[in-house]
Amino acid sequence: MIRAYRTPVDLPNPAMLAEPVARRWRALDERVSEIGLARTKSPLTHSWFSKAGARARHPLSHHAEQQHGPIHLRRDGDKLEIAAAGAVASRLTRALDRSDTAQLVAIAIEAADRAGVTGARLRSSAAGTTPDRKARVIMFLPTSAIAHRLSTLAAYANLPALPRSLRAIALQAAWLNLHPLADGNGRTGRILLNSLLWGDDAGSALYLPLYGLRSHLTYSYELALRSAELHARWEPLLELFEGLVDTYLEALRHNERPEV
Repeated sequence: MIRAYRTPVDLPNPAMLAEPVARRWRALDERVSEIGLARTKSPLTHSWFSKAGARARHPLSHHAEQQHGPIHLRRDGDKLEIAAAGAVASRLTRALDRSDTAQLVAIAIEAADRAGVTGARLRSSAAGTTPDRKARVIMFLPTSAIAHRLSTLAAYANLPALPRSLRAIALQAAWLNLHPLADGNGRTGRILLNSLLWGDDAGSALYLPLYGLRSHLTYSYELALRSAELHARWEPLLELFEGLVDTYLEALRHNERPEV
């Protein structure tokens, strides 16, 4: 077996963020805020993609569509995860506002438990990806590095100089890169992202159903994550989330309740 070790993802530096890209992140924040206001007038469930107007778009999305066909979300696929987000979002955002690492860990473990993970806990042993066809395994950071890295992420999530949407997306990417839990890192990462993105309103009507879209974002989402992780290029993730949020906002503007 061939082992390689994953390095910590390089989080975006506010001082190095080019202004044209920063404007796009701020515009994404504005659209997220507009959704938060619009939901009180036109509440939607989390399944908000219309069949005709779906726009889970990224330069590589057509590969996923060729593999899997038109977008179709499972109606009840994310229920546990969304309920977990609704239960912890307000406490999680307060913990992040204080850069409270201990609370971040405690709430993340609770979220994993609520989302269906049995015996949710921080991992205490080495972990890596499933071996590929050439028996290559990518190992996550050692357990000795988890505490310090989580402290860094808790502080980063509270940086006022960065748009909230960028902090949310970067936090999820860094969580997946670290894999701090023994199990349930994907579910917990999505809950972290949605909690930071939507604040106290996360859950029920306000949730980006990334797991439900997984089969259709297989290539684009994973490659966008790898682009951020390996090359510190966050624009592919920005473009992907712009498409998701724009579709959500369009559905709200048209008072749609799409059937999926």
